[in-house]
Amino acid sequence: MLNGAKWWKFDFHAHTPASHDYGKGMNQDDLKKMTPKEWLLYHMEKEIDCVAVTDHNSGTWIDILNQTLQAMAQEEAEGYRPLHLFPGVEISVHGGIHLLAIFDKGTTSEHITKVLHLARYNGVFGETNNTTESTFSKVVQIIIENNGIAIPAHVDMEAGIFEESSGITLKQYLSCEGLLAIQVCDLNYSKPQIYRESKLNLTEVAGSDSHRPDQIGKDFTWVKMEQPNLDALKLALHDGEDGVIHSGITTPNPNDLKLRYYIKSLEIKNSSKAGREPIPLQINFSPWFSTIIGGRGSGKSSILEFLRIVLNKEDELPETLQSQFAEFKKVVTGRGQTGMLLANTEIRLELVKDGRDIALIWNNNNISELEKDEFGNWVSSGVTSGISKRFPIRLYSQKQLYELTKDPGLLLQLIDNQFDKDKWKQDKLQYESEWLEVRRKIRDITNKLGRQKDIELQINDINAKIKLFEEMGHSDVLSDFQNTKLVDSTLLSITEKVDSQINSVQSALTVLGKLELSDEAKQFIDVESMTVLSTSFSSWNNIVNEYQTLNQKLEEFKESFTIAIGDLPWNEQKADKVNRYRGLVEKLVEAGESDPHSYERLLQQKQDLLNEQKTFISMNSELRSEKVKAIEIWEKILDHEKQLRQHRMDIIHMWNNKNDDLKITLSELGNSHHAEESLREALRREGNTFARDICERDDNDRLQSGVIYSLYQFEDDVWSSRDRIVKELANPASLDEGNYTKRFKDHIKNVYANNPEDIDRLLIWFPEDLVTLKLLINSREENIDVGSAGQRTAAMLSLLLSIDDTPLIIDQPEDDLDTRRITDLIVKGLRNLKNKQQIIVVTHNPNIPVNGSAEMIIHLNFARGQIRVKAAGALQEVAIRKAVCDVMEGGSEALNNRYYRIFKALE
Repeated sequence: MLNGAKWWKFDFHAHTPASHDYGKGMNQDDLKKMTPKEWLLYHMEKEIDCVAVTDHNSGTWIDILNQTLQAMAQEEAEGYRPLHLFPGVEISVHGGIHLLAIFDKGTTSEHITKVLHLARYNGVFGETNNTTESTFSKVVQIIIENNGIAIPAHVDMEAGIFEESSGITLKQYLSCEGLLAIQVCDLNYSKPQIYRESKLNLTEVAGSDSHRPDQIGKDFTWVKMEQPNLDALKLALHDGEDGVIHSGITTPNPNDLKLRYYIKSLEIKNSSKAGREPIPLQINFSPWFSTIIGGRGSGKSSILEFLRIVLNKEDELPETLQSQFAEFKKVVTGRGQTGMLLANTEIRLELVKDGRDIALIWNNNNISELEKDEFGNWVSSGVTSGISKRFPIRLYSQKQLYELTKDPGLLLQLIDNQFDKDKWKQDKLQYESEWLEVRRKIRDITNKLGRQKDIELQINDINAKIKLFEEMGHSDVLSDFQNTKLVDSTLLSITEKVDSQINSVQSALTVLGKLELSDEAKQFIDVESMTVLSTSFSSWNNIVNEYQTLNQKLEEFKESFTIAIGDLPWNEQKADKVNRYRGLVEKLVEAGESDPHSYERLLQQKQDLLNEQKTFISMNSELRSEKVKAIEIWEKILDHEKQLRQHRMDIIHMWNNKNDDLKITLSELGNSHHAEESLREALRREGNTFARDICERDDNDRLQSGVIYSLYQFEDDVWSSRDRIVKELANPASLDEGNYTKRFKDHIKNVYANNPEDIDRLLIWFPEDLVTLKLLINSREENIDVGSAGQRTAAMLSLLLSIDDTPLIIDQPEDDLDTRRITDLIVKGLRNLKNKQQIIVVTHNPNIPVNGSAEMIIHLNFARGQIRVKAAGALQEVAIRKAVCDVMEGGSEALNNRYYRIFKALE
């Protein structure tokens, strides 16, 4: 069910068998016998919501239709759906003009007869041969005086005023006071010059003029009303395009909101000043445009703060407004304390998104989520998170619009909300992690390669010692032992390599599994598809079998290879040579040698060093590979940063094209304050330390010296400037050549030596962009800082009204704006934009709900210590019109100006 005004399918011109020509054509005699129930069911079948019963000069069927409709509703007759009957009549007026008279629901046949009598119609009821003796103008006056609406029928067809009259006569017809609409059959019809010059712009409605069941619903009008009645109809006809859609304008059902994202209602329980009674405070919103009105202290703005809480939008407030919100969110524990919450306060927000009914419930700083299932039952999803991202709603408190113009960072945040900035951040973190890892690997490999020369020297020293041993005699024994150690080491390496490769292959083979459909899936798949799948599965499973056979062969080879190595004839030769060496060692001991085993140790040390030396080849290859990888990652990071700027520029370009009051510019990497702050963080020197080297400003905040100064001074391309600076700071040799203080150079060198990862982070340091706002005043660009509060707020509001189609909630946007700006900017903007997005406005200016044609107006008041809904509905409700007049300064004037043709009648 939609809250407030919605669209009703209205047939303004329908006949019953009471008209003499009903059923003309085939089967007319049978159709003339149609019962009232059958007539009603035909309209229900065509999903007509409202129908004006307009027989030719007759109201005979009015009473019987009303009685039948009431009986059908009570008995819930088959095929029944709600249908609203507007009694009326098609009057044949003097001059052969047909004029529709439509009255409020409940009007009787007798009343229709009375109007015909007053119009001096003396012909036969239901016939069209005779006309009224009264003139067209007089009949219009009679209809209006008898609480009806006069609509010239089918003006572009036979018996229509555009076809049957011209010149002074047509001019007299059009000058009738009280005309709101005309029935137009062909929207492409070229209207008479007299009508165009009159600039009446009467609302064009459609009616089927049905005389047979198959004509019902062929032409109709969508009419916006909260509940169908004559007052609502008058307001809609006066609103024109905002209240009426001719069926000739191709459009889907305007009530079909499957694709619309909107808030349905807000419910507050047990707040200190709302919802403390048995019935919670509940506020219902229209999917289109709702306004919240009330006197000072009625709690209007509090509603937005409750919405801010349940939507988890506290972080979006500027710092200047956060303390005020913190006071609002305080939990009251005793008498006399400030705050709007209690320990058991609950805030429930129901909304529709992606065709789903969802409820968010805030309680004690936790937000839980519920969703309606197919049976209409609420099902809990438990405590939820990511509310602000999953349910994007733009909410602006009083003065927040003005603050947006003062803090460009807030506007940058608004820009970033238009694309998936979170995904961009995740990717950035991933790239940064890859960058830091590859830089760490490069340092590790470089450090290890630093031993390369040392290893060469150690091998030379050991070779010299081995040579001394061999020159002492027994060189053949020592040489054989050395060769034995070499062969042993080689065979061990080969064995380990075989084991490693077989294990790797076996690990890969273990993940291969056979394919088959589940028994459940087999029940639902067709035979032909099953045959194709079976063939593919069989081929795959054969491959798996072959790999399983290979796995077995590898295992057998591993076992046989181990045995073969153990059975090599070489093993006997090795044993002989080792025994000869050990015999030599024993002789050396007997001869008094203090370290007879040193030769063996030297050989082992040499082998270990040779093995390590071999790794340098792969290390150098790995180092080259990691350096290439580092370049690729760096380029990826740079491209990612530039993509962010491109996203922002695209959005700004789109916004600038939509906005005539504001121009937004983006200076890439141009936020010098962020640049200084983030650079100091990277260099571990916050505050004002090294001001001359990092950033020095004059009394007017202009840059004077330091890295940040050079970032923006020496190159047209700030990206190149940034690249030059970070490379200079990251290279000690370049640093010495720079114009820096000795203390600063020493600090950077210390970071380089002891915290090299900080240097890695410095290399991917990118200052934030700077957003600049300029007002467009008389085709001139002026910095927004020199604009008045009204100009700044108006410009920002015009931007917000054009950004996207998410729900927009604004608190008192008219503050700081003059009447002209309210009319030109807010009212026109809201009327245009509510068709693409939901808008909720808290206001004390009557022009916004009245001229903005709000579908829902919520009147709040503060009574007995609680915020209460005093009235809610559309302007057709007397209580709502009274509220606009009573609590909004200029409300009566706004209503009179807006509905000047019918305001007296509404009073």
